[in-house]
Amino acid sequence: MTTDKQRIYRAVVFSQILFTAGHSLTTGAFFNYFVYGFQPSAFVFAVLQILPESAESLSWLTRWLLMVDGSRKRLWIAGVLIGRVCALGVPLALFLKDQQLALVLIMIATSLWYLCQGIAYVSYLSWLSDLVPETNWGEFFARRQIAMVVISMLVPISAGLMRSYYLQELNPSWQRWSYLLVFFTGAIVVVTSILPMLGIPDVGGELKAQRHWFAGCRQLIADSNFRWFIASRWWLAFFQGLTQSVLFFFKVQYLKLSLEASYGLLALMLLLQITLTQLGGFLSDHGKDRSGFGWGIVISATGMFFLFLATPEQWWWIIGTYVAWGAFGVVNLCGRNLCLKLAPLSDNTAQMTLYRQFSGLVAGLAGLWGGWWLGQLRPEGSVRLWPFYLLFAISIIGRSTAPLWLLLIKRVNHPHTT
Repeated sequence: MTTDKQRIYRAVVFSQILFTAGHSLTTGAFFNYFVYGFQPSAFVFAVLQILPESAESLSWLTRWLLMVDGSRKRLWIAGVLIGRVCALGVPLALFLKDQQLALVLIMIATSLWYLCQGIAYVSYLSWLSDLVPETNWGEFFARRQIAMVVISMLVPISAGLMRSYYLQELNPSWQRWSYLLVFFTGAIVVVTSILPMLGIPDVGGELKAQRHWFAGCRQLIADSNFRWFIASRWWLAFFQGLTQSVLFFFKVQYLKLSLEASYGLLALMLLLQITLTQLGGFLSDHGKDRSGFGWGIVISATGMFFLFLATPEQWWWIIGTYVAWGAFGVVNLCGRNLCLKLAPLSDNTAQMTLYRQFSGLVAGLAGLWGGWWLGQLRPEGSVRLWPFYLLFAISIIGRSTAPLWLLLIKRVNHPHTT
């Protein structure tokens, strides 16, 4: 490997470590438990779950922004900085006495935060795809993914356990205020993730002279292979999202799992993803992105079966769910690389938006429906379990059939750019 490649690899990994460390402090289970403290209804909670994906779906505008300024590096930096300023609005809800007004503030801040972050993300990934030869994408993105997984496992769990240990003697009100410190710390760490990448070449300046904004749209519609791939991704996203809020309420209301237990399960899943991400990188560099993506989906879908066995007394059955979800290490790596290979070189921000942000929107809307449906089938205070099981069963069927769309793909390399 050349010195330049080594420098790029180190910078990307170090930057990813910093970004993930800061970001993981303010998202996931930590964010959910923070919001849960404002006592949202099942429907409102579901809305808060889909806001990030809904806002990020507007990163379709990235291609238009690059027609104004072709620098994907500058657009990434701007998105990260502005996004983190907006994110600080979330903990400021603690200053509001009206809980409904506080939830509105959280919604607005989260929407703006993820809009900027979505634009930053697709700009960043598109930029990285030009920094490293395609033949090394598997290894390159696997290293980045592993760095992200390791930090996602260590930082939030450590922060959560430390917070519980030091604040356990304080009253619940003071414990809630500790979130403010965590959010500000996360913002500072995320901003520092820009520093390692400042010396990396700003390639792709020619994007300033891109063709008409709608040229990319026409190309996407004409490419049947990419359409089948996106159909598979969105199909999977819908049936995953359907149980997004349902699973949270199942763990908290029925299994009575603590925040620390949720972190432990997350750690197990991410630990398995580290090894399987390496496998995904190997498959990608050997042209097996499609098979890795498809089989990874099937394996991960089997994890839903363990939810039918879990009870408050035998909650440990849910461990099987998180073990199977370790297969997402292969799914995430192979899926993203397959998306890049099915898109034109350099001009791939629209494809990345459809793959990640729009699939997130699909998952979010499905989660909204799932949360509403759960509320209808299981009113507040109800002890019925069959609504959970019904939604889990539907999700299993949908997840398992998502790879069938991949069988219709005939080409897994870049289309000709006209």
